[in-house]
Amino acid sequence: MNMNNKLYESIMRDISKSLKKKLNESDDYQEIDDDMFFDALYNYGELTSEDLKEILGEPLFIDGKEVTGIYAYSDMQDINGDEYDEIMYSFINNKGQDLESVFYIDMLDDEQLESIYNYLTDNENPNIEYFDSLQNDEDDEYDEDF
Repeated sequence: MNMNNKLYESIMRDISKSLKKKLNESDDYQEIDDDMFFDALYNYGELTSEDLKEILGEPLFIDGKEVTGIYAYSDMQDINGDEYDEIMYSFINNKGQDLESVFYIDMLDDEQLESIYNYLTDNENPNIEYFDSLQNDEDDEYDEDF
């Protein structure tokens, strides 16, 4: 009987942990930061105006200009040679010129940010990690030759 009690207690603890985890997942909102958004966008690729219309149900406007694309640049260098990552957006100005500017997540409201982020993470390009790993493998092989 003691063995059955231990088994019962173990099962109930596992059930309790599972329920607590599920409840916390639905209640916890994970705040999306710049790095998370950059990684999701980098792993997806460029968001076009068509993608944004599909995600939001309407065109995206920033400062009164319709956004034609959002994309991530990795390993950019500043004037000191230090590397950094940047998110950019393109738009057409009132003269019909296609321009780009730095994008910050606070340019979106919470609902837009969450919708775009969820879309990016649900539709990541699986080839990005593969090609990145090939580049690392080639670097390793090159180093071994010397």
